[in-house]
Amino acid sequence: MSPPSDFSVSRVPRLPTQFGDELRERGVLRSATGPFEDLAATLFCAAFGWTPAPNAYDGFDATDDLGNRYLIRGCRITLFDGSRQLSAIRNLASARFDSLAGAMFDVRNNVLSAGLVPYAVVREHAVFKRQASAHILHLSDDILQDNRTTDVTNELIAVSG
Repeated sequence: MSPPSDFSVSRVPRLPTQFGDELRERGVLRSATGPFEDLAATLFCAAFGWTPAPNAYDGFDATDDLGNRYLIRGCRITLFDGSRQLSAIRNLASARFDSLAGAMFDVRNNVLSAGLVPYAVVREHAVFKRQASAHILHLSDDILQDNRTTDVTNELIAVSG
């Protein structure tokens, strides 16, 4: 859906910010970072009853009733950018999470794929990037099809409404 044609040219670039503000007010977005991690966090917490970690906490994004810690990441796959790169993972060696909860979304924000990836699998696949001072992970088919990864695509689709 495109903005109405009577919008001024200067107003159109502000639309994503206005959408983000509205989603923050509705409790979907928790931060000013990219919306796909917040969307993923909202869906994972709804699907599994996880408790979100405080916004400022470094190392994991949610916990379950057993105390397992989840780092939540999401990315959007578009026709122009098929990258499955998730946002940076800082201090990977400190093992501050037990599993990475990763989700990929299409251009309409529908869940394409989601998985619970154990820390050990993340360690095997993440690559340290010196310029970012962090590890980078692409949510590849190799990771999603690893027998240690749990496919939770249907669970996220069920709560995405």
